[in-house]
Amino acid sequence: MKQKYILFLLLFLIISAVLISFFYKFLKYKVLPVSSSMDASYLFCESDSDCEKTKDSYCSCSESGKATAINRKHTNKWLETINKSDSHFCLLLPSINEDCKQEAIAKCVNSQCRLVIKRFSFLN
Repeated sequence: MKQKYILFLLLFLIISAVLISFFYKFLKYKVLPVSSSMDASYLFCESDSDCEKTKDSYCSCSESGKATAINRKHTNKWLETINKSDSHFCLLLPSINEDCKQEAIAKCVNSQCRLVIKRFSFLN
């Protein structure tokens, strides 16, 4: 009886591992575009820990703005730059931009800080 239980458990673990590895290959990241006004040196990274999510313009995501990814060493300089901009009019409505979603996280992609959204994709 104990051998059947061990055999069943082993078979279950093997099937589970195969299924997990099968579905893992469909887990992809959608890489979002970078801010066109940002200096490229602000984006350079070597690991995910170098990057953080911040606002893309004077208006934040809670004020109909956008978000972007940046190397955390340059965040303060970036925020100073965008706060000096001429346009300071923001709507007090939450943004519906994809980069403002909670699922959008900052990662290092090809040595650039980028916002990515993790999603399952069975089509590509």
